[in-house]
Amino acid sequence: MRRLLMILLAAGGFAAAVRAETPLAPAGALRAVYLAGNPAQAIRNVSTGEIKGASADLAREIAKRHKVELSLKGLGSPAAVIEAVKSGEADIGFVAPNNERTGVAFTQAYMLVQQSFLVKETSDIKSVADIDKPNRVIGANNGDSVAVYLKSWLKQATLKENADFTLQEPVKQLNDGTLDAFAANRQRLGAALRGAKGLRMLPDNLYGVPQTIAISLDKPEALAALDKIIDELRASGFIKSAIDASGVDGVIVAPGK
Repeated sequence: MRRLLMILLAAGGFAAAVRAETPLAPAGALRAVYLAGNPAQAIRNVSTGEIKGASADLAREIAKRHKVELSLKGLGSPAAVIEAVKSGEADIGFVAPNNERTGVAFTQAYMLVQQSFLVKETSDIKSVADIDKPNRVIGANNGDSVAVYLKSWLKQATLKENADFTLQEPVKQLNDGTLDAFAANRQRLGAALRGAKGLRMLPDNLYGVPQTIAISLDKPEALAALDKIIDELRASGFIKSAIDASGVDGVIVAPGK
């Protein structure tokens, strides 16, 4: 019996060591960060602390497959998510890729988040096709993926970037005429509408922002493993089920590579 117990203890210690040495979570627990202001990724219940959403479900499944615990934390901006991964404070970060976000590697996209615009109810802007016109001022948050996109998409209108990811200031700027339209994902725009008057969201979309997982540049094996997991979860219907369960509109499964 004693010999059996020693064998079991040794086996358990070996398993723990294997888990601790996984390239994705070298500390033995998967530290994941996401964009707290993006309800398409996840939403934290302020009363219970529970985090729900498609990206949160994906993080839990990744931790489960690697047989490690999960630490999931929301951060205030895409830049903060990228920096947490670059500095080693986080193992993975849920964020959209773009040319301005450097120093990390990105997986393939697992979902697409549709971007649109808020305008005044009285505005003559009826669709996305009306946005890029002379003398229009279009707002977006600093460093947001849609802001990066608009820098090349806008040919006649002017882009005005804003640091307020709560959208309180952009709502004021729409109402006072400083902005003709403000761009963000449909979930954030919808949340802003609930606390505002005299505004509406356009019925169509500018484009779908890919959502990916950022990881350190020195973990190519872990990156490949994440891409494989995303392929498997797309094929099994897990990602679609997670999106459906989140109840968030304007989000679809990204096509495979």
